[in-house]
Amino acid sequence: MFTGAVALRKGLFPDSAIGLEQMRFWFVHLGLDLYDSTAAALEWFWPRISSGGILLSHDYPLIDGVVQAFHEFFDGRPEPFIPALWKSVHGREVLRNSARQRGRRPD
Repeated sequence: MFTGAVALRKGLFPDSAIGLEQMRFWFVHLGLDLYDSTAAALEWFWPRISSGGILLSHDYPLIDGVVQAFHEFFDGRPEPFIPALWKSVHGREVLRNSARQRGRRPD
């Protein structure tokens, strides 16, 4: 059962992760936009992802530097890398904006 163990950390990564080195993660959502930040986050989080856990980046495959960081990191690793199915815009933004513009709930 979910125990509410969600934490948002303010700051720049990896400094914002100080003190979390011993933690394990079931779900990590990256929104870092840049190659260096994404590469650092993959190096830091991947060894701490629990078996069966998920690491998601909403910037893949939209931002070239993020794509490069993912491909370099996972190249030659035995773990599966499964790209998401969407390839154009972040779906949540599309739903929220389209609902506002039409004055009704999204389809």
